[in-house]
Amino acid sequence: MTTKNYLVFLFIFLTNSLFGQSIVGLYGGINSSKLYFKDGHVDDSNSSNTFLFGIDFKLREVKSVNIGISLSYTTKSFDIKSSSIHSGSGWYRDTHFDLDIVAFDIYPEFSIGKKLIFYANAGPSIGYIIKSKRVGIIHSYVLSSDTSKIQSGSAKEDLNAIDLGIKGACGISYPILNKFCFYLETRYSIGLTSLANEYLTGDHCSFINTKNFIIISGLSYKLACHIHKSLY
Repeated sequence: MTTKNYLVFLFIFLTNSLFGQSIVGLYGGINSSKLYFKDGHVDDSNSSNTFLFGIDFKLREVKSVNIGISLSYTTKSFDIKSSSIHSGSGWYRDTHFDLDIVAFDIYPEFSIGKKLIFYANAGPSIGYIIKSKRVGIIHSYVLSSDTSKIQSGSAKEDLNAIDLGIKGACGISYPILNKFCFYLETRYSIGLTSLANEYLTGDHCSFINTKNFIIISGLSYKLACHIHKSLY
């Protein structure tokens, strides 16, 4: 599914959620991210724990199978060391990055239970870097000449704005009051496309992304007041 199709689906989904039979949830939690590379190596020392906030929509109330979307905001921080050497010239970089990311997920969801609901879902995810910052140093050399330059500011030239991945989640939910429900959920996501472009990765690596373990809690509300049967 292309980015354009995702946006069309999002518009239809939100319209249905606002005026149709729908459930909306607000949540927050902790996002633990680690860098990993093309060969599958995970850099455990290059990790960050940040906050995550978001909103969930579900199309309509059903007993065991549903379709939903999630919009979330989080931040990520990591350090990258890279170099490139060709015929006596090259460069070496050591850079710290701070990213602000908005993610859009689509997923089918399966649930069991009547009062206490156990559920699981999985689906594609699109992340978009809305803000980026880098601080670091780059050493360049040609034969016997060696120069160093401090880098700071936006990291747009180093990173790809779109981050495609896949996400899976499982959790429990419990009704409180009439139309509200409290839920606790764990999520795991992995990026499938490289965050970094060739200028950043250099000779040693052509792929850099993150694996994310997320714990959230939230509160959902049933917008459709005329529905008598409850998902929860």
